[in-house]
Amino acid sequence: MFYLVNRPRTCSPSPCGVNGHCISTKDGYKCVCKNGTTGILCEQKMMPKNYRWCPIDCKEGTSCVYEGNTPKCRVL
Repeated sequence: MFYLVNRPRTCSPSPCGVNGHCISTKDGYKCVCKNGTTGILCEQKMMPKNYRWCPIDCKEGTSCVYEGNTPKCRVL
């Protein structure tokens, strides 16, 4: 299970950064990511599997995403 410490419960100010749109929900909010990003707060950048720094062993059904500066394979 994944928890964010001090995670805000509202869209004001938006926790989704410049690559996400915040939508209020009954439990707090949800980030809708755009511009090739993913993640809870739209903090991960999606890259093509053939991008030279992506792992060569990404399995079928996964995508290459950057978590900070580290490329990883993730199911989206």
